[in-house]
Amino acid sequence: MIQYNPGDSTLKLVFRLRGSVFPQAFFIAAVEAAISASLKWAELHGLVDWLIWEDSVLTKSAAYGGFSFLVGFIIVFRTDRAYGRFWEAITATTKMRGEWYACTAQFFAFCQAAKAERAVVLQFQSLLIRLFSLLHAAAWSEVQGPGPLVTEEVMQVLDASGLDDESIRAVLRSHHPVPMIFEWIQQVAVDHIKKGVMTIAPPILSRPFANAAEGMVFFHQATLICMAPFPFPYAQTCEFLLLMHFLISPLVTCMWVDTIYACAGFSFVQCFPLFALNYIATEIENPFGHDQNDLDGYGMHNEFNQQLLMLLQLEQKKTPHLSSDAIRDPRALRKEPPRYFESIKDLSSWASRVEAPEAGRTASVQSANIEQKG
Repeated sequence: MIQYNPGDSTLKLVFRLRGSVFPQAFFIAAVEAAISASLKWAELHGLVDWLIWEDSVLTKSAAYGGFSFLVGFIIVFRTDRAYGRFWEAITATTKMRGEWYACTAQFFAFCQAAKAERAVVLQFQSLLIRLFSLLHAAAWSEVQGPGPLVTEEVMQVLDASGLDDESIRAVLRSHHPVPMIFEWIQQVAVDHIKKGVMTIAPPILSRPFANAAEGMVFFHQATLICMAPFPFPYAQTCEFLLLMHFLISPLVTCMWVDTIYACAGFSFVQCFPLFALNYIATEIENPFGHDQNDLDGYGMHNEFNQQLLMLLQLEQKKTPHLSSDAIRDPRALRKEPPRYFESIKDLSSWASRVEAPEAGRTASVQSANIEQKG
């Protein structure tokens, strides 16, 4: 999927060709303009008097205007439905990734109360992130269509060689790898619950299983978009009407204008937006694939892998707590001026600035705490 800055200048957006439908639409419109100009030239030289006559129905603006409105309405409706499918695909895959990350993060949090040995907990966490990375990769490989399934060259699976060979062969042989990996994750979680890795109360422990199941629901919503393409009769009708418009427009334009250049210009203006919108619809009707305007499955999967790896970092496992200088008096806390940060970098820069006057602030905080105790 192409990333761009909506604030770029108009000329920069218009003349950007990567991922654009303009070249295709421009070519079709240029061909129609050339046909119209040639037809007008032939008319001016008396070569097509048998084809163009003054009493033709094509000279009536109402008839051609109604036909053009019908073509435009159908094309716009198709584009709107295509964008709806595109947005549903983004929503489903994003929620799928979010639910599976929430499941993994909750399992990691529950390990804080583990009664099992530390080595068993680490083994469970390492296996869990590999299985979820494999699950997400298999899901994207399935919605993107036929091709190589899950290999480190297609979708980067976190340390795929760390899984046993029998499991990898089972995934590669399976016609439905996603449900199989999903079941493995649940089995691994249940096995480690028995080992004392997660000793949280059952009502709370059921939540990550629910997240994983909801992720599967969103996965099936994404596959539905692949399995159910845009209805063929509607697409066929759109293409047929565009073809009729392509053939009729040169004749109508020749009867309406007097010069060759005006004929070519009006034909181009009528043809270009219709074909551009139609090409947009065909581009985004199926957002899963490897085209420039398809969803960036590789990028989303790599981001998911980075989120999984973050769970293994020591900083992630550290539980935050209040420092000795924290203001505990609500009244004093209200007097503390609020600080607004536009990004995490602002937070780090503010922390470096307050290191110098830290001693003075510590004294004021201690006095506030003493007043609270009094």
